[in-house]
Amino acid sequence: PDHEKDPLVQIAICKKLPVLMRSTRKFLDLTHALKQKAAVALDSKESSYDKELHTIKLTFLNMVVGFLAMGSSKAKIALLKNFLHVCEFLGKALVEEKEMLMHLTTVLNEPDWELRASMFRHVPKFSVFLGQESLVVDSLLPIMTEALYDAELFVSHEALKALTSICCFIIAKKNNRHKGPISGRIRNGGGFSPPSSSPPP
Repeated sequence: PDHEKDPLVQIAICKKLPVLMRSTRKFLDLTHALKQKAAVALDSKESSYDKELHTIKLTFLNMVVGFLAMGSSKAKIALLKNFLHVCEFLGKALVEEKEMLMHLTTVLNEPDWELRASMFRHVPKFSVFLGQESLVVDSLLPIMTEALYDAELFVSHEALKALTSICCFIIAKKNNRHKGPISGRIRNGGGFSPPSSSPPP
């Protein structure tokens, strides 16, 4: 898509993407609720709710991919901060089908070290969202290992933190596989907090 070339507009859009997504979903829900309430017979050519929602998701997905490919560094950093919310809206199936992980890692080719560091700062949450150990190990761990030798020390530091967080998550997931769902959580800084060993109050 031909994205807005003004960097300030790009940043504004990327910052507000979750809000735009929620508003669009609410408008779709409201429209269909009003149609059902009024008992208006839908024309056979009109898309069903699921198809319309899928179209909306594809529109936002193409927008995200476009910003990752052609957006400014600041816009991409703003997008990375909201990347988990974007993926939650799109849904895991669509994120995996459209290989969002591959698009995400393209930012590592950028010369802006702050952008590369931002990717590693937010990727642990995305890896938990994916939840596929094989995909995470095969795709992310080699990239993070290579980033440990990045020319910018701060990037290496963020890559090491991300590597530690993801490894802790994988270990915790394996340890809790036969004990029910993982009760750990991702901290605001991107790290994984393992389940507490202390008994509940």
